[in-house]
Amino acid sequence: MKIVHLSTFEMQGGAARAAYRLHQGLLTIAKDSRILCLYKASSDSLVSQWDIYTGQNESQFYCDLIQKNYIDYNRTKISNTLFSLGYSGYELRHCDIVKDSDIINLHWITSGFLSPFTIRQLIELRKPVVWTFHDMWAFTGGCHYSAGCEGYQEDCHSCPQLQEDFYKLPYHLLQDKIDLFSPLNLVIVTPSQWLTECVKKSKLFRHHRVETIPYSLDENVFFPTEKKEAKKKLNINSEIFILLIGAMTGKEKRKGFSQLFTYLKLLKKDANINYLITNGKIKIACFGEPSEALKELEIEVINWGNIDDDRDLSLIYSAADIFILPSLEDNFPNTMLEAMSCATPVISFAVGGMIDLIKDNINGILIPAYNLDLMATKIIELINNPEKCRMMGMNARREIETNYRLSIQAEKYSNLYNDLLAKNKNKQQDLGNRQPEILTKSIDDVINDNQQYLRGKYFEKIYGDIALDSLSRELELTRLLLSYKEEQLKETQRILTESEIMLEAMKSSKFWRLRQKWFKLKKILGLSVNE
Repeated sequence: MKIVHLSTFEMQGGAARAAYRLHQGLLTIAKDSRILCLYKASSDSLVSQWDIYTGQNESQFYCDLIQKNYIDYNRTKISNTLFSLGYSGYELRHCDIVKDSDIINLHWITSGFLSPFTIRQLIELRKPVVWTFHDMWAFTGGCHYSAGCEGYQEDCHSCPQLQEDFYKLPYHLLQDKIDLFSPLNLVIVTPSQWLTECVKKSKLFRHHRVETIPYSLDENVFFPTEKKEAKKKLNINSEIFILLIGAMTGKEKRKGFSQLFTYLKLLKKDANINYLITNGKIKIACFGEPSEALKELEIEVINWGNIDDDRDLSLIYSAADIFILPSLEDNFPNTMLEAMSCATPVISFAVGGMIDLIKDNINGILIPAYNLDLMATKIIELINNPEKCRMMGMNARREIETNYRLSIQAEKYSNLYNDLLAKNKNKQQDLGNRQPEILTKSIDDVINDNQQYLRGKYFEKIYGDIALDSLSRELELTRLLLSYKEEQLKETQRILTESEIMLEAMKSSKFWRLRQKWFKLKKILGLSVNE
C-alpha cells in the first residue's frame, strides 16, 4: 500500500504537524507513506516539495488580488482567523508520486496548493481519496472557522465575516464545492466529534462517509520529566507554580487570549493568590507568539518564544503545573495532546475537541464556554491544591499512552485505507476499462476547453467583475501609498533644508569659531577631544 499525503506545509502550523505525525505513525507500522507539500522545512527524504513554477496559470495574479482586497482587507471584527479564496491551485494528477500511490490523503491544502477543481481532478483518478479536515474550510464558503455562523449548513449567502460582499463571494465558492465534490466518492476524516458533527450538518458533505480519528503524537518525545527537575533544567525555582500558555499566535480571536487575560487578572482578587503573585511564587510561562496584553497582567512572565525542538517543548510542558487552553472555537489542538503527554493537566473551555480528550476533574478541567469567573475560580483551586494537579497529570499521561500513540492512529487509518482499497477494487471491476471523461483529455485540452472550471463555474460568473474591482482597489491603495511616500519625501526635504540652514548659521557664529580654535589648541597640546 502506497500512501501520499498532500499538505501545503510540512511543519508550519498545527494541521501540518498533525499530518506529519500521521505520516510518522504509518511508518512505524511499516506502511509506505510519503508527503508532497508546497513548503518543505526538513531534510526528510520521504517528503517531496512541489515545484511552485510548474503549472502556474495567469489567473493566479488576479486571485491573489481578490484574496488581498476583497477578503483580507474586508473582514469584520467577528473573526481574524483565515478566510481563503481557494483559487488557484496546482495540477498534481500527472505528478509521479501521486500517480504511483494507491491512496491519496488530502490534508490542509489551501494557500495556493490545491483548488476545488484540482482536488476534483485527483478524485477522478479512480484511486481512494481520504480528506482529513483540520478545520472547516472544505465545507464553507471560505472561512476556516465559522465563528458560530451556521451558513455553511445552507448556502453561505450572507457571510458575517465580510464587511461588504456585493458579489456574494462565499455563496459562489460554496456552490462550486457542492458542484465539484457532492457527486464524488470522497471519504472524510476528522480529528474530533465536534468537527464530525459540523461536517454532518453541512450542505456539502452531509451525505458523505465521515470517520472520526483523533490526532496522535510520539509519547517517547513528549515524555514527562519530573516537575522539579524540569524547572531546575530551565533555571526556575522549584517552588514556583507555573501557569503555561502557548499557541502559534496569541492574536487569533478564536484562541481566546483576550478572555484569558481577563480571568488571569481576576486571580489577584484572591488575597492568598495575590500574595503569591506579588512575591514571585506564581508565574506565567508562554511559548509561540504572545499577545501584547501579557504586559498588562502585573504577573511575571517567562517568554520562551517560538520553540522548534519538540524535546525542548516537552521540557517546558513538564515544568508547568497547569496548561491553560483558552480557545473558544477549536478542533483538536496539538498543544492539548502535548501537555497531557507530559503529565501536565489542561484546563479548558468545554468546546470543540477538548470535550473528547479532557475528562473533567480526572485528567483536566472543563469549564462551560465563556464562564470567565468560573475559569478563574478553578485556576485558584488548582494553585491551592498541587496534589490534585499531580494526580490529574498522571491520569493525563496514562490517557495518552492508552489511546493516542502514533501507532494507534496509524492502525485506524490503515484499516480505513484497506477498506477503501477493497471497495475500490470491486468498483473498478464493475467499471471495466472505461475511463472518466476528464481523463481522456490532456491538461492543455482541459485548460483550453474548460477554462472556467479552473476557477469553478459559479465563481467564474463573478470572476471578471470581482477581479476588476479588486484591481481597482489595489490601484487606489497604490495611489495612497505613493501619495504618502511623496509627503514623507517632502517632509524629509524640509527637515534637510532646515538642518543645512542651521548648520551654516552655527558655522558663522562666534561660538562655532571659538569651539574650532579650542579643538585645534587641544590637538597641539596632544590632548584628546573628550578631555
